[in-house]
Amino acid sequence: EGDYPTIMKKRIAENSYQEGYLKSRLPEFSTEEVKYIRGTADFFGLNQYTTNRATFGENGPRPSYTRDTGVTLSAPPDWPASETSEWEKIVPKGLRKVLNYIKDRYGKKWEIVITENGFIDDGEIMDSQRIVYIATYMIEMWKAMYNDGVRVIGYMIWSLLDNMEWTSGYRSRSGLFHVDFYHPDKIRTPKKSTELVKTIAKTRRIPEKYVDYVKELDQLEFHEYS
Repeated sequence: EGDYPTIMKKRIAENSYQEGYLKSRLPEFSTEEVKYIRGTADFFGLNQYTTNRATFGENGPRPSYTRDTGVTLSAPPDWPASETSEWEKIVPKGLRKVLNYIKDRYGKKWEIVITENGFIDDGEIMDSQRIVYIATYMIEMWKAMYNDGVRVIGYMIWSLLDNMEWTSGYRSRSGLFHVDFYHPDKIRTPKKSTELVKTIAKTRRIPEKYVDYVKELDQLEFHEYS
């Protein structure tokens, strides 16, 4: 529509007044800007890493993004998680669910590019958790495409190389290639997950054994409001 969602504007305005502001903290688009922006998107870009349960309730300091959302996020302890990052749970069917939400909410006309999808660990070369993550999330993406009719036209793994992450610096590693940040040449070493990615690219198939992982993960408790 060329503007922020109505619920977003309403919540931030209400919180701003409660915090003593005379107007909303959220900058406003002019009428001309809204007209200019409306309908100009070429595709829907989606970053998706994990899934949480969301319940109504204010959480976080004032002001903050967390409080403005108006929800509290949680995840059951039996959901498998990264050994490095507490927030990243491995819930591949959450990707299929959000892809279908986008299709149902905005219509089938929109093509979707998954601009970021990846896994954080300590940077080990034998990155077995990342291998399972990539394979199972791609399986759910393909289910959304071929079973549900979602128009996904691109999928990008975050990231090609270990890099600086906004909230954790160089401690968390998400690359397909390990980077030795202590070496003056920043030596790159391919991790085991690169073999999976090459196999998928060459064969256009995901190895059958990962289908069993998806079946196991599907048994986890997963409510409609997640």
